[in-house]
Amino acid sequence: PLYWGLDYPPLSAYHSYLVGLWARRWHNESYVALHESRGISTDQHKQFMRNTVLLLDVLLYLPAILYATYTVRKRLANDRSEVAEWATLTLAVLFPGQILIDNGHFQYNNASLGLCALAVVALLERRTLAGAVLFCLALNYKQMELYHALPFFFYLLRHCFTGWDKSSTVLERLTAGVSRLAVLGVTVLATFLVLWLPWLSSLEAAGQLVHRI
Repeated sequence: PLYWGLDYPPLSAYHSYLVGLWARRWHNESYVALHESRGISTDQHKQFMRNTVLLLDVLLYLPAILYATYTVRKRLANDRSEVAEWATLTLAVLFPGQILIDNGHFQYNNASLGLCALAVVALLERRTLAGAVLFCLALNYKQMELYHALPFFFYLLRHCFTGWDKSSTVLERLTAGVSRLAVLGVTVLATFLVLWLPWLSSLEAAGQLVHRI
């Protein structure tokens, strides 16, 4: 039986694999030694893990929040929005819950939150397919993004059947909407397929992953 099977979606596994390669190549191979590393909890290892969280914050979460707040301010275009931008950014960066959980317990929740923020920006900029892919990445990093799944689903569904020329007939709009929905569906399925591909060779492996998640 597995000592500790994968209990997060696939994108989290890819990230963990990269962190493991980094640890083995540039830090301490004992951190990821097969069998021997089980239960390791030295101060150096804890510091390494917390540093990986901070690095991901710098590379993904903070740029995503900066970009998101800037985009929202640009769309609002009012005198108070710049103050609101910095207030939002400060609250996001200094939120105690995320600091305690992510940096204290070396969780990577900010990765999925950063991807979700980028997905929102993409939708605001009317890049629907890019937004769908980014949200799929967020969901496939951490299942907590299921909380945001329904708003994204209904927004994208509405987008498929609105915004058409009023001079077109109902049938034309319906046909175009179904076509847009089909493209969106293929995009989502393709994203999931690429991420889940290593587990799809075995129904048992895929079933175990779904069960653990």
